Amino acid sequence: MSLTPDDPRHGKASTYRYHRCRCDLCRAANAVQAKIDRAKRLANPIPPMVHGTMNGYGNYNCRCNECRLANSMYEQDRKARR
Repeated sequence: MSLTPDDPRHGKASTYRYHRCRCDLCRAANAVQAKIDRAKRLANPIPPMVHGTMNGYGNYNCRCNECRLANSMYEQDRKARR
C-alpha cells in the first residue's frame, strides 16, 4: 500500500516500519523512536541469555569477554565472505 503525501499517518515510527514510508517525517519519527527504545534497553540489566552473542554486543553494549568473542568471530566471518 502506498501512502499519499497528505495521508495523516505520516510522521510516525509505525508508518516507517509497517508501511515502509521513507519520507523525511517518517524517517525522523523512526530515529527518535529507535533512540527511545535503545535508552530503555540500556536502562535495564542485560538479560543473561544475550551474553556471548552479537545481540549482547550490539544491542546491549555488553563488552564482556563472551560478547567480545562473538563480535570478533562475526567480523572475521564477515570479512572472509567479502
